[in-house]
Amino acid sequence: MTQQQTEREQVVNRIAYYDDLMASYIALIQNINKPNASDETKILVDLANESLQHCQDKRDILSAHLNSLVK
Repeated sequence: MTQQQTEREQVVNRIAYYDDLMASYIALIQNINKPNASDETKILVDLANESLQHCQDKRDILSAHLNSLVK
C-alpha cells in the first residue's frame, strides 16, 4: 500500500469517526431538547450544537483533503 493510499484510508476513517460523533450529538439534542426544558438543559443543547458544528467543520476539512488526495 502506498503512502497516499494509507493517508486516504486514514482520512476516510476520520470522516467516519466524525459522522458517528455527529449522529450521537444529533440524537442527544433530539432527546433532551424539549419545550419545557430547564435552563441547564438548554445550556447542554447549546453546547451540543456547538460541538456538532465543530464536528461538521472538521469533517468538511477532511472531505476537502480527501478530494485533494483523489485528484
